[in-house]
Amino acid sequence: MLVSFFEHADTGAEWDLSWFTPTKEVALCGHATLATSHVLAGDGKVSGKASFETLSGVLVAEIADDGIAPGQPADPRAGATRTPSRSAGRADRCLRHGGAPRSARRRP
Repeated sequence: MLVSFFEHADTGAEWDLSWFTPTKEVALCGHATLATSHVLAGDGKVSGKASFETLSGVLVAEIADDGIAPGQPADPRAGATRTPSRSAGRADRCLRHGGAPRSARRRP
């Protein structure tokens, strides 16, 4: 199970984006980046491009009528300005509530 959290960034990117398993934050998840881009585009909050500050660096997703193409960090070794401790509150909420919201959990 993986949960993604996003909010407006206070860095060079438009959005802060983090991904969590039930036990830790992960550095990169392409599928969740696509899903987040899709939600933001569907809500009219982004068009053309969306930039995300992540633990892996800034990711830019290209958004078009025929789909979304996520980018990779320009220089993954360079890292990002956001640190794991900065998203600690998100991790605490995720772990305290057992991961994904009930509406997003798989049913047996």
